[in-house]
Amino acid sequence: MVNESYSVTYLTDKSPTEVFTLLVNVSGWWSGIYGETIEGSSEKVGDEFSLRLATGYTIPGKSW
Repeated sequence: MVNESYSVTYLTDKSPTEVFTLLVNVSGWWSGIYGETIEGSSEKVGDEFSLRLATGYTIPGKSW
């Protein structure tokens, strides 16, 4: 088995709290573009949600 990893760095003037708040607002940056809907919550660490695509496929998610 190959161990693969990925990392990326972004520079911003936002505080860590502001960035975290924006990232966990999944429905604010990932729903509606192609008819997706989000069910559940993603505002706190451990929250669980589902991203339902227009094709009917559902992707489970969990806030980290």
